[in-house]
Amino acid sequence: MVARPKLAFVVLVAALVTSAGARAADLAEQRLACQEEARRSIKGSSRIDPDLYKRVVDRRQLFVQDCMALGPPDVEQTGSVGVPLPPKRPIA
Repeated sequence: MVARPKLAFVVLVAALVTSAGARAADLAEQRLACQEEARRSIKGSSRIDPDLYKRVVDRRQLFVQDCMALGPPDVEQTGSVGVPLPPKRPIA
């Protein structure tokens, strides 16, 4: 009788471990998809100074964060990819 609860516990732990591993793999794939979409959607010119390049990278990172939190944008439903607004420049 004691073996059944232990067996149930072991099966439960094994199921949780495999589902956590599957979720981690899904998150990695989702991050790659979001990064690829950010590269396609947010582009800078071919010759760009370091300050503007940093702004492009910041916009891409913001896009990836939003994509990871909300899921990838559904282009078929919305008709476009929501690109975040450029960061505001500090007033000097």
